Amino acid sequence: MQVSSSPSGAAVYVNSVYYGTTPHTVSNLPAGNNDLRLTYSGYKDYQDTINIVAGQTQTTYASLTAEVTYGTLSVSSTPSGAAVYVNSVYYGTTPQTVSNLPAGNNNLRLTYSGYKDYQDTINIVAGQTQTTYASLTAEVTYGTLSVSSTPSNANIYLDGAYKGTAPRTISGISEGVHTLEITMPGYQEWANTIQIHANQVSYVTATLTADPQATTGSISISSNPSYASVYVDSIYYGTTNPGCALLANNIAAGNHVVTLTKAGYVNYTTPVSVTAGTTSTVDASLAASGGVPGIEWQKCLGGSSDDYAYSTVQTTDGGYAVAGYTLSADGDVSGKHNGYDSWVVKLSSTGTIVWQKCLGGSNDDRARSIVQTADGGYAVAGYTYSDDSDVSGNHGGYDYWVVKLSSTGTIVWQKCLSGSSWDYARSIVQTVDGGYAVAGYTTSTDGDVSGNHGSGDYWVVKLEGSGSVAAPVAAFTAGVTSGTAPLTVQFTDRSSGGPTEWHWSFGDGATSDEQNPVHVYTADGTYTVTLAVNGGEDTFTRPDFIIVTSPLLGDANNDGEVNQADTLRVLKEVVGFTPKPSPGTDQFTKTDVHTNSVIDVGDAMFIAQYNVGLRDAWFALRI
Repeated sequence: MQVSSSPSGAAVYVNSVYYGTTPHTVSNLPAGNNDLRLTYSGYKDYQDTINIVAGQTQTTYASLTAEVTYGTLSVSSTPSGAAVYVNSVYYGTTPQTVSNLPAGNNNLRLTYSGYKDYQDTINIVAGQTQTTYASLTAEVTYGTLSVSSTPSNANIYLDGAYKGTAPRTISGISEGVHTLEITMPGYQEWANTIQIHANQVSYVTATLTADPQATTGSISISSNPSYASVYVDSIYYGTTNPGCALLANNIAAGNHVVTLTKAGYVNYTTPVSVTAGTTSTVDASLAASGGVPGIEWQKCLGGSSDDYAYSTVQTTDGGYAVAGYTLSADGDVSGKHNGYDSWVVKLSSTGTIVWQKCLGGSNDDRARSIVQTADGGYAVAGYTYSDDSDVSGNHGGYDYWVVKLSSTGTIVWQKCLSGSSWDYARSIVQTVDGGYAVAGYTTSTDGDVSGNHGSGDYWVVKLEGSGSVAAPVAAFTAGVTSGTAPLTVQFTDRSSGGPTEWHWSFGDGATSDEQNPVHVYTADGTYTVTLAVNGGEDTFTRPDFIIVTSPLLGDANNDGEVNQADTLRVLKEVVGFTPKPSPGTDQFTKTDVHTNSVIDVGDAMFIAQYNVGLRDAWFALRI
């Protein structure tokens, strides 16, 4: 019998008798069945029954199967460069592949300066590679900021984000330097940088300076009791709160009407004169209503068919404006187009029709909300199926339809907002910047609509005063802007106008399309960062924004120089007189000039050779 194997050198047993190692020829075997067994350390035994024919030589080849008891672990993390420990043994930094791990559960720990330790139990399967990714959590410490202003009720912006009005205490602010801005209509902006300390309260008082170019003022409104709804010229501004007046900003200089309403109390109305650059004050004492109010007057409006009112506002002249839709073409209704028309009616304070207006085209048009605007006109929101007569720009199906009317009901402009499916506007308000916010729901996923989650979504649209969709304005901040390589930077989008697409250029050739990306700078340099939103609709660039420097290699004692004191420092660390720096830190990088991921005598020798001129600043031998 001639026996060979892979690998060779396997012990050969025939009928339990040892004959040597493969390759091997065994002679003088009896004719008939003979038991063959091959053994080799680290491999499974091979067994077979061989039929020996008298006078002939049988040839057998065996491919042995390894007995695998070890596997491999591939580890990566964000940020990269985290120290990898498996079963408390250090294996280098991420991304890292650790081989020859015993099959079964193994303890993984990742450490990175400024981040919480990551721990997990990984089941290693013999002969296989397990892959693990860890997103490390930053160890952020927080402080508190107390802000007050003169005058009070100024708007507070921290790092570009609105935080309410002064006085206000803001907690949960990350430790470090932040930008604080205080604004108030009629006053020049106050801005400064502030330092937030962990577990401490920082105090800031901003004294505002009146703006000599101001054309608007403010109204400070409080009430007893609190939580009354506030309207200035029929525009809703919010509710009063205990101990803190509500501030209505950007009120044009001139005469205005302030109304406060609260369930169970008589409506409070007062005229207010606003002077540019100043704040007028209203302190309202609300009178409890004496029970169920009686009908002062009532009015039926319409024609011989269906007429539906959906929204009413009180106007600055003491009258009312009503919006809805009508199927009539007679009675109080005139100017009908076809089908249902949006119908707006202006009433006097006693319910007499001052004017009425049918709005629409040859299809279905329905108004659902109306507000009086700062210029004395009106903004109406609803939906339309038309694309003719008063309506233009329909996208298909039902569209949001926003119409701006003059004080006498003449169309100033109109706007269809939608995609190719059906979209219904239900509510409109005028915003303090003179624009509009429109809300309803959409079933579209294209056209003006993006980000639909499926089926019907809320859809809120911000319009400029002209009816155009407000364009986004790109802006961003960063958690850190300088440090040693590798420098991990968390970028935060601060863009306004609701962008839905982001494209970052980090200045080192890398890009990202995430809204709030994390980027690691690995090389020295000064980097300009650019954010483009909505395919370049607006771009914001911060020149020389990120500054990255390399640690001073060899500076083991961190005194800013490389000399024999550093050699001594490493030797003390090696023998245990001084603690070694933790892997993944700048100090570890400075000390590990031997670049073997271990602080050892080799590092001390390299530093000593550098100090006598045998190695350069990167610790390569000088040839």
